[in-house]
Amino acid sequence: MADQNFELCDSLKLALDTIPFGADIVDEEGRILFMNSNMRALFGEVQNRKCWELYKDDKAQCDSCPLKKRFELGKTRSLESDHVGGGRSFSITHTGIICEGRKAYLEVFQDVTKYREMEKRLNRQLFALQSAANAIIITKNDGTIVWVNNAFTGLTGYLPEEVIGKTPRILKSGNHDLSFYQHLWGTLLSGKVWKGEIINRRKDGGTYVDLMTVTPLFEKGEIVNFIAIKQDITERKRMEEEVVKLNQDLKWRADELLAANRELEAFSYSASHDLRAPLRGIDGFSKILEEEYGGMLDDRGREYLKRTRMATQRMGQLIDDILNLSRITRASLVRENVDLSSMAKEIALKLRESEPERQVDFVIAGGLSARCDKSLMRLALDNLFGNAWKFTSGSPKSRIEFGCFCENSEKVYFVRDDGAGFDMDYAGKLFIPFQRLHSESEFKGSGVGLSIVYRIVYKHGGRIWAEGHVGKGASFYFTLPG
Repeated sequence: MADQNFELCDSLKLALDTIPFGADIVDEEGRILFMNSNMRALFGEVQNRKCWELYKDDKAQCDSCPLKKRFELGKTRSLESDHVGGGRSFSITHTGIICEGRKAYLEVFQDVTKYREMEKRLNRQLFALQSAANAIIITKNDGTIVWVNNAFTGLTGYLPEEVIGKTPRILKSGNHDLSFYQHLWGTLLSGKVWKGEIINRRKDGGTYVDLMTVTPLFEKGEIVNFIAIKQDITERKRMEEEVVKLNQDLKWRADELLAANRELEAFSYSASHDLRAPLRGIDGFSKILEEEYGGMLDDRGREYLKRTRMATQRMGQLIDDILNLSRITRASLVRENVDLSSMAKEIALKLRESEPERQVDFVIAGGLSARCDKSLMRLALDNLFGNAWKFTSGSPKSRIEFGCFCENSEKVYFVRDDGAGFDMDYAGKLFIPFQRLHSESEFKGSGVGLSIVYRIVYKHGGRIWAEGHVGKGASFYFTLPG
């Protein structure tokens, strides 16, 4: 008891103790007069305490407390209060009564803490569903839509009020036959998850492709709802179609390339045999004519004969260069560890023997090696050294250098000379077949050698570039990854 001068009849005590909630009686000032057993279990025994001093965690009177209003007999008011008795939530009813001749309030406390926590969890879950990037639909077991999220509106153009109460048939595009939907519903009604692609129609009439997963929701063993998660894969499908088309184009181009390579092989065979035979005949007969009948010709005739032989020999060299260029493109790459220093020394020796009268100082760094195709790299260095040898021929004494340095953790090899050099404004032409920066009368050649080097380096996955100055020589740099 909270008031020694207040006695409650036994019948009312018994009645209040039988209800499953906490109950108390307070006077108009909020002083607790009586608490039933459930209330004492919740808050303990008190005497002459104000109710809010006991129940409220912040010890402040409730903002909507009926004690602040005029007493009305039989009038029941309800409120919910949080932070009660250790942070719990209660639904509280206050009823104006006359108890033992006094105005008072009967308060009934129902602990709703668990319900509020469940409500908060549900709200958080609902917020997550509403904020999801994918469209979500919840339907009844007969397919009637009961809820959609914001992403659904963004995907379809339909507002929630336009689809709730209807079925997903509102999205049908006409792109699927009856058997498709029979299989879908057959899977769901058997309690299984259905997942697949479906073409639907937006509110504006446009179609899109869904990757949809539909899951049955059960209650007491019965399907009560379906939840569908819809991912828009229209762009992905478009890209997949583009990839298929690109692959088809690539196959067509590969077939074209294969055919072109066969034609190139046929041309190479023809060039090796059919074109060379007439050239050998011309050169051979010209030689016989020169040796056996040269005395019968005047100086002009012998000069014409000499030019004829030189032209056939140049044509033969040009055919060799073209064939080398085509073979590089088709050749398979066989990488191995190659001693480039030794290879360079062999090439230098061969060049010296070809023109022993020349004074050329070869400076070849030792210990240079690379993992590359040996035969292709020999061809590349042959051309680079041959190029340097040719363009230093106008100097009484010259220098050709082969070395290597590191740049950004990458090995860069170089062949450098102090010969004729070139104008950097025309550097872009150096590696293009048949593009010459010097006339035939100055330096002989086919204009294919550096193109061969470029293709070999490119085939190895490397880079090649050149620097030069007219009359001051040229440097050719290249890399060989791997």
